[in-house]
Amino acid sequence: MPLPSLLSVVRLVPVALVLAGPLVAARAAADEPLVIESVSVVDVEAGTAEVATVVVEDGKVSAVLPALDAVSAGGRTIDGRGLFLVPGLIDAHVHFSTSPDLFGPMMVANGVLAARDAGAETGTIVWLRDALAARSRVGPELLVTGAIVDGDPPVWPFSRACGTPEQARAAVRELAAAGVDQIKVYSRLSSEAWAAAIEEAHAQGLKATGHVPAGASVDDARALGQDWIDHLSGFDVLIGRHVDGGSSRTEAGEGSAFGFWRHLGRADAAALDAAYGRLAEAGTVVCPTLVVMEGIARAADPSARDAALAPFVPAHLLAFWTSPRYRGFGARTPQVIPPMKEVVRALHRRGVTLVVGTDLANPFVHAGFSVHREMELWQEAGVPAADVLRAATIVPARALGVDDRLGSILPGKTASMVLVRRNPLVDVRHLAGIEAVIDRGTFLDRAALDGLLADARSLAGPPDGGEEASPDDGAAPDVAPLAPPGEEIARGTLAMTWSGFDAGVEEFAITRHDGGYRLQARSLPKGGFEKPFFVDFSFDGEGRFREGVFRELVDGPLEATYGVDDGVVEAFARRAGEPLPPRTLDLPPGALVEAPVFAGALFSLHRLGLAPGESREIEAVSLGRPTWEPRAAPVTIRRLDDADWSGLGGPSRARRYAHAYETPMGTIDFETWTDARGIVLKAILTMPMGKLVAERSE
Repeated sequence: MPLPSLLSVVRLVPVALVLAGPLVAARAAADEPLVIESVSVVDVEAGTAEVATVVVEDGKVSAVLPALDAVSAGGRTIDGRGLFLVPGLIDAHVHFSTSPDLFGPMMVANGVLAARDAGAETGTIVWLRDALAARSRVGPELLVTGAIVDGDPPVWPFSRACGTPEQARAAVRELAAAGVDQIKVYSRLSSEAWAAAIEEAHAQGLKATGHVPAGASVDDARALGQDWIDHLSGFDVLIGRHVDGGSSRTEAGEGSAFGFWRHLGRADAAALDAAYGRLAEAGTVVCPTLVVMEGIARAADPSARDAALAPFVPAHLLAFWTSPRYRGFGARTPQVIPPMKEVVRALHRRGVTLVVGTDLANPFVHAGFSVHREMELWQEAGVPAADVLRAATIVPARALGVDDRLGSILPGKTASMVLVRRNPLVDVRHLAGIEAVIDRGTFLDRAALDGLLADARSLAGPPDGGEEASPDDGAAPDVAPLAPPGEEIARGTLAMTWSGFDAGVEEFAITRHDGGYRLQARSLPKGGFEKPFFVDFSFDGEGRFREGVFRELVDGPLEATYGVDDGVVEAFARRAGEPLPPRTLDLPPGALVEAPVFAGALFSLHRLGLAPGESREIEAVSLGRPTWEPRAAPVTIRRLDDADWSGLGGPSRARRYAHAYETPMGTIDFETWTDARGIVLKAILTMPMGKLVAERSE
């Protein structure tokens, strides 16, 4: 799963995006009857294909009739002779909220009409799930886990940090109350909290899915009743326990670096087979996600990337995928793919419930396209085509509890189907030859599907040939020098690093203007999912916020304007030119309105006038990031002792401020250094998964 957006983490306000998705004019009306005549209908349960006529009405399959029966349903008739009709594909592991406008069209165009989102900020992903269900956005039906239930500290910032069994139970109850479809447990849970989370999930009527915590085996997960295992996690530990009688620890840190996979051939085959049998008997679902391992390997090998898919990758996403972190990981990954494929073959042979998933949003996992590649990898591993197809249709539908309407083509079920040119029961690669998609009763012909892909390419921006992106790749043409009106008092660039890796730059300029101040800044992040953006904020002579503009530097940008009227912040926004509902926020007494850039310290920290050792608790109002909607949150700011800063040609005395932010993952420390005027020199954000440093470079 991907690293969080760096600057969104900096802002430390829970993400609750208000997104307006594109609609596709080429769609036929879903309420128009549809008849597909003389098509080979694939029965995924039986593994057969029989010629029949399929009638679709009101978004559902109303009849599957013998091919020669006369049909008078009206509406549109499709000649299905020589074609094969299969149920819509299901991707059982995605992170859809990372880029929903991009991923949605790509998935539908590839016949992926349902998916399980396996980890996101709860409010955002529940909102997206409901918007997709209402057809107000293009994309698959979603089932969601919401926030990940992890240990303390967690791996990801949108997780619920659970250091005790009581905290794990409380987190599961809150997620259930929020309406998630499953619970996802994760790698840093203690054994006690892990067991408590699984037990509470079952008490809430939800399945417990996700990772096997570090140091535990998949057999331990099965014994605790975990219903679903992602990424073959815990299998490496199982292998290690059965190498050389369980005494083999030939390399330090093998478990975390997939080292035990290299020793699969030395493991006790009978013991492993018995463990696989226990998984089959328990009905444990396993989602291998082989394609993400192949994708991570491509991060280290540009020659292995698919150039045809490069136009679907935004520059900021490519920069993250090719960051040093993934390049280093990718160099070790190819050696574990063959043993993983061998285990998938063994699990299939033993009757373990397997489902197709991709871990979408990770390196070189392409929405929709990678579902087809995952199926191909299984087939290469020795899983018969019919069984691979089941694992992408009826099996995940059953595991997700939606087989009453998805996963097969039967009267009464949702008309989510894919029309392909060749028989996928012979070779799963035939599924990529899509002639049309029926998305909940809406017929999309090849031209409409190509239109969806064109929309996705447009959202991704101009292709860069697959090379590593620079921090400002993908930005809109508006990259002229910053030029706020008035008398300039400061200008500079902050170079950002994340755990030592290049994370982009922030450029800023500040002037005295109209009896106050004007701040313009441009953030050009690298190595995360944050988009480049521009801000233009004005403040009065006391540093109090007056009005401002926030604009993403991408095609189809989000643009927001802010103002203050009689103690109320008013916010108006447009996405790709379409207006969003306006928002207001009553300013708490004494609140500081923050610009979403480091250079805004002049109008927040400096304005407080703190002496060394003095602290103050205030309400901070954020604008622009991580959501355009104005948000207020409490923050404690303390001025530390002054210190020498050695940047920009020599030492100078710096004022230091410590910010303590309370978040669902615990307290996060943010230290800012400024000069005597309040101009930012350095900022340091320290959190469990790494450190972000921004420092003046000019």
